[in-house]
Amino acid sequence: MELEPTFGGATLAVAAVAAGAPLFNDGYRAVRLRRAFARLRERPLADLPTGPVHVRGKVALESPLFSPLTGRPCAGFRLEVFSAASRVHGMVEERRSFRLVAGGVTARVWGDDGTWEVGVSDTRAWSPGDALTENLQALLQRVPEWDWLSRRGGALTLVERAVFAGGEAHVVAFGRQSRPHEFAVEVELAATGTDDEPVARPSAAVPLASARRAKAAPPDLLLLPGESLDFLLVTDAPPANLLARIPAWRTLNAIVGPMVGVGGLAYLAHAVDWLRGHGQL
Repeated sequence: MELEPTFGGATLAVAAVAAGAPLFNDGYRAVRLRRAFARLRERPLADLPTGPVHVRGKVALESPLFSPLTGRPCAGFRLEVFSAASRVHGMVEERRSFRLVAGGVTARVWGDDGTWEVGVSDTRAWSPGDALTENLQALLQRVPEWDWLSRRGGALTLVERAVFAGGEAHVVAFGRQSRPHEFAVEVELAATGTDDEPVARPSAAVPLASARRAKAAPPDLLLLPGESLDFLLVTDAPPANLLARIPAWRTLNAIVGPMVGVGGLAYLAHAVDWLRGHGQL
């Protein structure tokens, strides 16, 4: 019995062809990550490890940033807002690239990418009428739920999670040795009132001489998500059970993806042949 192609079937076939490649990429990435996580062990930063790595060290800042509640120098923070019943909450976060220092070696962590998992650094209760600093008010305006929660009345809880300068951080990422010529030195423009000359402004937690050396020298190692792995994790404690982050069933997409794509192509090829055979093409 000859299968007559339909418009609905052709539509599904096109969708299958389009979905095949993303499914395969997801499955292939899951296979690589699970294989890497199964072998991953923490290594000293001084070894200049490359490839998938787990390292730790002290946090050093590349640009000034301060946590919203504690007001301490940090590489990044998340400010969360909870209602009294914790049924509604919102958040705003800001993250920047930073240096990881240990054993005389410096690594640069790409702060805009990946996942940051950090414990609570401070909490504060807020009630309608309580004063807020200008900086904190500006941050809360970036929380979509803040306006609704503050107008609704009732007590709210502000929660801060931050990666502080001088604190210890664990990073799971793709390590690559730095090439001096590709690293652009970033300098912040400080307003002097008379000119626009760049002035390096060190963190309050880093001595001036050390900050100048950090600005001038490129890092020894780059910690990146990795093109195919696309994974970067920053935590303030040793990461536990990395394999659980990538479910085993996702590896099946490496097989399902090509099958779905090829099946869609086969249906479309059959539809073209059927239309030609019946003089409709």
